[in-house]
Amino acid sequence: MSYRSSTASLAIAEMREFAGFTASERQFIERSLDIALGRGDAFKQWSPDGSEAVTIRKQYLAYRELRTLREAAPEPNAMDGLS
Repeated sequence: MSYRSSTASLAIAEMREFAGFTASERQFIERSLDIALGRGDAFKQWSPDGSEAVTIRKQYLAYRELRTLREAAPEPNAMDGLS
């Protein structure tokens, strides 16, 4: 199987899995991706009345901390070849 077809198969499997989630689970995943990837204004999109503002802010802060940790972590293969 080629790289392209295996990637397509994986994508289809993930879409099927996502479709099996409840509406609230799908919404949480979509919101989390919007926040993590900085897609638009999550506060306007996911909390127009302000009811979810605190949880969205906590997610923003958590993802910012993860970004800092990723930048500080060594590359997975950085130690290859060292004895």
